[in-house]
Amino acid sequence: HPPHMSSTNPETVPTVPLPPSMQPPAQSDSDTDEDSLSEIQLYQRRKRMQKNIKEYIQKYDVEDSPLFASNQDEVMDSTVVQAIQAMTYEDPPNEVAEGFKEQGSEALKEKNYRNALISYTQAIDACLEAKQHMALLNEKAGPDNIDMMHDLDPNLSGDDLQKALTQRRNAFNLLWEQMQKDPNMKQKIDSVEMQCFNNRAQVQLTLKNFRKCIEDCREVLAYDARNVKAMWRTVKSAYELRRYKLCKRYCTKATTIINKQGTTQDRKTLPLFEKHIKLSDQQIQKQIIKKREQVMKDRDNRVVEIIQESGIKLGKDEIQTNQLPPGAKPKKSDRVVLDENGKMVFQVLFVYDEFNQSDFIQAFHEEDRLVEHLGAMFPPHGPPFPFGNEKDQERYVLDNIEVLYFDQTRMGSYNDVYVRVKLNDSLGDVLRQGNYRLPNNLLPVFHVVHKDARLLKEWKVVNGNE
Repeated sequence: HPPHMSSTNPETVPTVPLPPSMQPPAQSDSDTDEDSLSEIQLYQRRKRMQKNIKEYIQKYDVEDSPLFASNQDEVMDSTVVQAIQAMTYEDPPNEVAEGFKEQGSEALKEKNYRNALISYTQAIDACLEAKQHMALLNEKAGPDNIDMMHDLDPNLSGDDLQKALTQRRNAFNLLWEQMQKDPNMKQKIDSVEMQCFNNRAQVQLTLKNFRKCIEDCREVLAYDARNVKAMWRTVKSAYELRRYKLCKRYCTKATTIINKQGTTQDRKTLPLFEKHIKLSDQQIQKQIIKKREQVMKDRDNRVVEIIQESGIKLGKDEIQTNQLPPGAKPKKSDRVVLDENGKMVFQVLFVYDEFNQSDFIQAFHEEDRLVEHLGAMFPPHGPPFPFGNEKDQERYVLDNIEVLYFDQTRMGSYNDVYVRVKLNDSLGDVLRQGNYRLPNNLLPVFHVVHKDARLLKEWKVVNGNE
């Protein structure tokens, strides 16, 4: 067995977030479990994970660990490193890994998370190396057919080279003997490895390294799809990362497994999984609403950009949201659409101030002239004016009306200023006049009165070019 790694003054490692360069690739909530990965792919990914874990431990004040020592003499003097990197296999490899695992569990009980992380990582390393060597031995049908020079330091020569070759040859011979004695060696190594992944996941969870916790739990669940502990750690980490769909998926899996064949201990966790299903559903709904709001906000901003790029200036609202007429689109970005040629189509409001009434036009193309719409609304070609008495109906005919807009550029003057528009002008021409300001809600408002109306004397009325 490897010697116990003593540590003076066990300490708790502070929570340290992983730097972006060492974070695993972000997993979307739509990711499926990795059951379909081949054994080679799983091995390659685990080696990559181990490399990241080593870099992480080394970065955060564990240079004193012999596994990560920078000085080559320290490395060669460390029997712990030799047990992993040289793999003498004087004991069965599962027992070597078990020794590291026990050290990790002891450190975890003492809340010495640094040493726990180191020991579990060393145990997983031992398992990975042993399985790699076992696969090579099976492929070559024994140690006699293995190229012992492969991957050796090219700078070695003389006695050093012979020593390294002898050490490697002895290690493979001993491992081959162990494999012949115990046909279940690989299964035992797999079991220890998965226990270490699961325990290391707990350390990662405690340190709030939630992404790393999920990565370790994935390894456990690839080996044992019914491992409730790994599912619970995944659920907690996913919830903290706001990956609520992933959280809910593992909650659902866990509740199904527990209800069908869960142990007494597993059933104690059932209320926790059920609670997190509800919490995840609530958060998923909030995310959907927030996403919709963001989409609408982005759309509003884009429509405003198009309007401003066309030369139309924005101003203040003339009509409050709760005063919008029936038929007005609730979202302002829906009140302006583009035709196939990129031209804008507005919703437009005509206000009859004498009667506190209005007409609402659902689609007013920017190239349409005002007279084209008003001609269909007023006599002689349109229906009789619907408001007021008979005298008002005689006054409100196409040839006897004035159309104006409120001049926001001269707000604060003694009298409100209204600008007279020409009926033969297009809507786009009016909206692009120098002193016109399109209301922020994107709903153009025009005021319609007959030419003898008292309001024209109360208002200050100017022509569009004044």
